[in-house]
Amino acid sequence: MIDQTLIRGRIDAVYKTGPDQYEVIDWKTGKVKDGADLENAAIQLAMYRLAYAKLKSVPVTNVSAAFHYVSDNQTVRPADILDESDLKSLISKVPIEI
Repeated sequence: MIDQTLIRGRIDAVYKTGPDQYEVIDWKTGKVKDGADLENAAIQLAMYRLAYAKLKSVPVTNVSAAFHYVSDNQTVRPADILDESDLKSLISKVPIEI
């Protein structure tokens, strides 16, 4: 949950990269994204990162996140992944139908 909003998704893979350090991977089958497309896709990645940090009870700074594009065998780590407060702000702007 982010700010009382239930977010559903499925994390593809998580690797332990050190003591209490993890990397969330989102496998992609399409072409490598950049610019605005990468920024938009990174919102999902940020949610996965936050969810995993909460699940493992570790600081979100201990969890990195990346896309891995299978067909190109390329891993992309967005530089500016949203944190919890940024995600809350973004979610508060989305109209919710009941």
